[in-house]
Amino acid sequence: MEKLLTDYIEENIQHIKEMAENRVNIAKLEMDEYKSFEDFKQIATPNQICIHEIIRSKLKLWHTTNKNYHTATKRLQFNILPKFITKTNFNFKFNKTVLGPEETQITYDKMDQITANYHKEAIELYTMTLARETELLKYEIDQLIEGFPKDNTNDIDPEVCLEAFKHYHGLRLKRYDLQLNQAVHFLEEYRVENENNNRFEEIIVPTHVRTLGRELSVQI
Repeated sequence: MEKLLTDYIEENIQHIKEMAENRVNIAKLEMDEYKSFEDFKQIATPNQICIHEIIRSKLKLWHTTNKNYHTATKRLQFNILPKFITKTNFNFKFNKTVLGPEETQITYDKMDQITANYHKEAIELYTMTLARETELLKYEIDQLIEGFPKDNTNDIDPEVCLEAFKHYHGLRLKRYDLQLNQAVHFLEEYRVENENNNRFEEIIVPTHVRTLGRELSVQI
């Protein structure tokens, strides 16, 4: 029991440590990203700023979709389905006294299997749809970056402006990646908590039971 408690504490402290480190890294990247954007803005033309705003809007949408996709993938991996899927269950009322206990149980088992199949196919379709949306949005963003305006009205080499934008864009992607890890972290923690709870349930010492007749029993 002492070893299990120690392992449980260490595992939970590790999650807290990772979350704290992730928040610190995100804060540092936000600062670097802001400075990088200010450097880009100082040399960028109005046309380049306009394209930047379009890319930023699409990138924000991509980040949200990508985060949902990875979250759905983790849910599928850990079998932790979202509520909008699990709230749908196939069942119907019938007269159990007519069918009898065996046929009644068979019917309930079939209901559960239909529900389980629906849940599995629904989360798979949901994940595939998000993956496709993420792919298309990423393609649009890549095309906009490839066609980034190479104006030189500020007497600055267009390649310098492009490199400044790419540097800023790269920092933004790193921040999004850390935020993505933070978003799916709660599923890892939820899974570990469930595993720990199951481990504690497995070591519960059974209480001696005194039998009082065929149907009545009491714990002592």
